[in-house]
Amino acid sequence: MLLLNSLTQALLLNDATLGIALLIDLVLLSALLKVALLVELFLLLALLEVALLGPAVILRLLRCPALRNDGC
Repeated sequence: MLLLNSLTQALLLNDATLGIALLIDLVLLSALLKVALLVELFLLLALLEVALLGPAVILRLLRCPALRNDGC
């Protein structure tokens, strides 16, 4: 009976340890996912900025091919 109790306690401890490890993995994975989503958001915003400013820059280069800053 004592051996059975010891085995039961060991299994419960192992399950608790596994549960804590899974919880830590879940928290870390959630944090990594949030960081990845933030990086993706910033990259999309940068791409949007380039897409919006791109035509204006191209038109300015077409008007001032020598890239002079004399009021072009």
